[in-house]
Amino acid sequence: MSRIAAARVVPYDLPLTRRWRTSGGESASRRGWLVVLATQDGDKGVGDYVLPPPQESPADEAAMLSGIAGRLVGRDAAQALADFAVTRPASWAVECALLDLVSRSRGVPLCQWLDAGAAASIAVNAVAEMDGVAAAIAAGYPVTKMKVGRSAPEEEAAMLHRLALPDGLSLRLDANRAWTWSQASGFLDAVADLPIDSLEEPLRDPSLDSLARLQAGTSIALAIDESLPLFGAEEILARVPVRRLVLKAATGGGLRAGYRLAVRARAAGMTCVVTSALDSAVGVAASAHLAAAAGSPGLAHGLSTAEWLAEDVAKPLPVERGRMTLASCLGLGVMPGV
Repeated sequence: MSRIAAARVVPYDLPLTRRWRTSGGESASRRGWLVVLATQDGDKGVGDYVLPPPQESPADEAAMLSGIAGRLVGRDAAQALADFAVTRPASWAVECALLDLVSRSRGVPLCQWLDAGAAASIAVNAVAEMDGVAAAIAAGYPVTKMKVGRSAPEEEAAMLHRLALPDGLSLRLDANRAWTWSQASGFLDAVADLPIDSLEEPLRDPSLDSLARLQAGTSIALAIDESLPLFGAEEILARVPVRRLVLKAATGGGLRAGYRLAVRARAAGMTCVVTSALDSAVGVAASAHLAAAAGSPGLAHGLSTAEWLAEDVAKPLPVERGRMTLASCLGLGVMPGV
């Protein structure tokens, strides 16, 4: 394969269409960097790293990415990928750019480089507030994700019961570690008759034992997301305290590590959903390829976030009736004009 002839790190600051609320606060824009690698033959590969909430100001990410990417200049792209390890969350952008280059050179979608049996398309969930479910229904999404844990659990359970949900639509709830064990248990009992796809991070101070006890008392799948680094993958796979893992490439060691973890989690009896953190079109595309290669068939992934960005670095992969297609992609299938 051609050698890498140039490496660039390009900053961006993308305004949101509306404020994004998380457990760490609110954001009005998404700040990050694109890593662009170019070969002697003029091929390009691109990766993305966006600051995770609640971090709003850069630290040393740009210098770190420039240093890592710069050291790849002159190297064969395929060999550089074989030798590369994601050592910090931001460095997954460099891994992604290498994967984009290599899969493009082979004429395949990135997901097929990860797994020859990767799905040709994936289901994605909508993201909505309580008053936005009707729009998600009209757009044909099979799953709508909603934040809970902002009001008393009994009040939120009552609000969910008042939603007019059509047959075939389910709700994915994320409590962002808002509740005590008794509050979470009471909430799960109160919504047991609703079409709940899963509940992410229900406990304020989770332990593997407390999560396992909570999961044992409900038929709703509980999911570990931001607590994954807290417990560690090995302990989670050994104990299987809940039924689902939520994977993010940036915090999971990159695309290849995320793929390997998903394969092991499925073998342990867990399902896996891939999400992003309001990444640019490049980051979302990368996560979509991970989902196609390693996600649990039939589950919707948290990747339909393009509408939250008033501006983007490139045209995002299209979503139609709740599905994102990757079969026709070359590499990532997304290329900014940089």
